[in-house]
Amino acid sequence: MRRVCERLLVSDLRMACRNSATSSAAISNHDATECPITSGGPVKCPEEAAAPPPQASRPFSAIPGPGQLSMVGLRDLRSSMRRFDETSIRGYFGALVDLHAMYGDVVRVEQGWGRGAVVHIFDPEDAKKVLMADGRQPHIVPLQETTQKYREMKGMNPGLGNLNGEEWYRLRSAVQQAMMRPQAVLQYLPFVNQVADDLIKHINGSLDKKGEADMRLISGRWALEAAGLTVFEKRLGAFDDNMKWADKLVAINREIFQLSAKLKFSAPFYKLVSTPKWRKMVELEDSFYAEAMTLIEEAIKKLKEKAAAGSSENLRFASHLVNKDELSDSDVAVSFNF
Repeated sequence: MRRVCERLLVSDLRMACRNSATSSAAISNHDATECPITSGGPVKCPEEAAAPPPQASRPFSAIPGPGQLSMVGLRDLRSSMRRFDETSIRGYFGALVDLHAMYGDVVRVEQGWGRGAVVHIFDPEDAKKVLMADGRQPHIVPLQETTQKYREMKGMNPGLGNLNGEEWYRLRSAVQQAMMRPQAVLQYLPFVNQVADDLIKHINGSLDKKGEADMRLISGRWALEAAGLTVFEKRLGAFDDNMKWADKLVAINREIFQLSAKLKFSAPFYKLVSTPKWRKMVELEDSFYAEAMTLIEEAIKKLKEKAAAGSSENLRFASHLVNKDELSDSDVAVSFNF
């Protein structure tokens, strides 16, 4: 990442130098018209004579940024001295806007506490260059450091979102065919439409006297039901029989994300000692995975039985993974979790 950012900066600098450079060498009329055969030498090219010397690469530290000042505290520098809360987390996007305005299209932010730096790329063309330079095995920053730490603590596979190197490439290649190809995605459309139709009915049945419905709650049920049919190939009953169960699982997941954000924007003491917030995080993750692993294990068992019976149905996401000989049950479970 550091080398990519340096190349971006140097590339822009070199382009500016080339555009503004003027020829510093002139070729006499005699040199310009002299025959290369009779004179014993080639004709000089004016472009070659005018080319500027190559520029030295600038160090990573030359990328502009606020040093170790809090990003969330950019709108009010005094807030960098305050403890992070939900209000400051909601100001994260505004802080990024401020970073762009203050430092330009490429900004380096030191996270402190030995966590290294984050480089923000704001220009779409620069972002394109970075993504194209990823190569066969890009380095992936953990989607959620708290989830990565929890899975490591429990001896679980970290999942695609927290893997790198050959192991990431092996699992990513396995799920790519079932997820990324247009023809493969189209087979999920009837199931997505089925859940969407049920969502409309559920909304109509949830309207109060004012004709309003709690869409935050309902959208959570829809997301769980759609994921269940797509990934586990079964209806979870989030709109009817299992509504309370679905609401509880969605609430746990929401709290995990909120607490993870608070831990991200605070000093990482939880990585060294078990803090109250970290203990709460473990409690929430335990509750969530108790439900998720039950679904995963049931799905793997059912789909293996279907495969053993020689089912000729079109293979969807879970069926596709279960039928790949190179993937173990643990690999399939990891692919479900990401």
